[in-house]
Amino acid sequence: MAWINEEKKLEEMHKEIYQEIDFLKGRMNELESLVLQHLPANKNRGGVKK
Repeated sequence: MAWINEEKKLEEMHKEIYQEIDFLKGRMNELESLVLQHLPANKNRGGVKK
């Protein structure tokens, strides 16, 4: 029955990892917004040249 405890531990770790991923995605979005706010509006931002 020890495998049941191990499975529960793994499930808990899995939840924690996904919570961390969600947190980091949120932080990345915040940083991206800040960067875009500070870029000059008329500069090419790496888009396809016409």
